[in-house]
Amino acid sequence: MRKKKTKKKKKKLNNNFLITGKRQIGKSSLIKQVCQELNLAPCGFVTLAKYDNLGNRQGFYYHTLLPVFVCHELVNDLPIMIGLKPVFETFSSLGISTLKAILSSDNHYVILDEIGRIEKNNEEYINLLNQILSSDKLVLASLKKENIPFIEAMKKRMDVYVYDLDILDYNLVKEDIIKKIKEGVKL
Repeated sequence: MRKKKTKKKKKKLNNNFLITGKRQIGKSSLIKQVCQELNLAPCGFVTLAKYDNLGNRQGFYYHTLLPVFVCHELVNDLPIMIGLKPVFETFSSLGISTLKAILSSDNHYVILDEIGRIEKNNEEYINLLNQILSSDKLVLASLKKENIPFIEAMKKRMDVYVYDLDILDYNLVKEDIIKKIKEGVKL
């Protein structure tokens, strides 16, 4: 009797780096520094503050790092918070379009900055985030530090490294991420 040959499933590397910590601790800055030091040009999105002419924060907006069309228009930015009011529609339009564009992109490097509470009830958005984490792309993501079920589930995945900047030293985390990326990925 001949033995049936089975294809060995190639083991996926842990290529997802999730960074959490309290507000203003440096999650986004750390991601930016890692990308600069490794000379990465990632796709993805960042959350940016919007200020008025006097320097007062007016809210936050979702900024995509790749060209995205929403309703046949090229869009790069949409608000996610105006004052204290969340804009849920941004995740249903620009957010979902951005995540789909990430999945279809040839770019191997992805920034997801920041994953938080406003999108917690958007199943399609959360499913796309998980598809990105399950892909072969290298992901650098910042996570809001709150007890949000879909974020807690992401942190428990077997293919992620989780760094809490409230507990760990910023520079040691940065060095560890850079080391792991250099060891596991051809730059």
